[in-house]
Amino acid sequence: MNVQKNENEFVDLRNYNSLKIPSYCKTLIHLSSVQDLLLFSNLLHDKKFILGEGTNIIIDAPAERPILYPILLNVIKNKTILSSKKNIIYVRCFGGENWNTFVNWTLENNFGGIENLISIPGTVGAAPFQNIGAYGVEISNFISSVNVWDFKKKVIKTLTRKQCKFSYRSSIFKEQVKDDGINNPRYLILSIDFRLWKIDKYPLQIEYSGIKEKLPDKPTAKKLASVIAKLREQKLPNPNSYPNIGSFFINPSISVKKAQLLKKKFPEMPFSVQKENSLIKISAAWLIEKAGFRGKRENNIGVSNRHSLILINYKNASAKKILSFAKEIQDAVMQKFNIQLTIEPTILDSSEI
Repeated sequence: MNVQKNENEFVDLRNYNSLKIPSYCKTLIHLSSVQDLLLFSNLLHDKKFILGEGTNIIIDAPAERPILYPILLNVIKNKTILSSKKNIIYVRCFGGENWNTFVNWTLENNFGGIENLISIPGTVGAAPFQNIGAYGVEISNFISSVNVWDFKKKVIKTLTRKQCKFSYRSSIFKEQVKDDGINNPRYLILSIDFRLWKIDKYPLQIEYSGIKEKLPDKPTAKKLASVIAKLREQKLPNPNSYPNIGSFFINPSISVKKAQLLKKKFPEMPFSVQKENSLIKISAAWLIEKAGFRGKRENNIGVSNRHSLILINYKNASAKKILSFAKEIQDAVMQKFNIQLTIEPTILDSSEI
């Protein structure tokens, strides 16, 4: 366990968020074991925030307005095989593990299922929070259960996949902090139990646009992962060189009637039908590009010329500047298409007490 705290100076969080926003807190607690959590559970204030690798967060806490409640950095790590039966393998991975490292570990052990989710930044513990997804696959399809620390009852408990209430880019974990406040989490995700397959027994998901044509006639999970990793590298700027948090907006869902009207005006508009609710999902990247923002830059913040969903912090732009620029994009898309874009990352604002 490591506690960063200084009564005279605040902890600089630039290295703890991939947008590199200048932001500060009073106390940063590194949780490296379940025992650390048990030790600190009685000492924590009512308010706290759980941080992974900071790859899906906007921290609005400048030096003159730092975060005064504790930030918990989950670095609890371990991976283990729980059991196997016929073609199914159950694996447990702790929340502090890097997600991409875990995906590669499953492939090295010849486990299939989550290969489409390779190269997504962040921790394993953050993945269920927003039900990460890419190239036609969501993490919830492979989760058996999630083991959490319940701050309210001060016990470790297990939530089944159904209890997690997964939906598109959401879960019970995300909805709970929406209801109770971002600085009042009910759960800390300790570990996830995954239901995976023997690598040659799981049907590969290769129908996503741009994938199938790059694969050999007899593709494997490892080859599919390699193709997707290269595609992501080509499309998405490296956050170490160009600070970003990946997709900044969620693909919006609209009614069939509204989609039909837009199709008449914009015949080239890409869309897909959501089986679960019959709504039409529209590409947010396409909307942003057609609104004229691809590659657009205003001072230290801009949209990547590689991918319209990526906002880049070129040089220490504040959270306020980034959110103001995002609002410009939302307004432009609304004016052109009458569609409201929703920001995907979590916003941690120190002014919200």
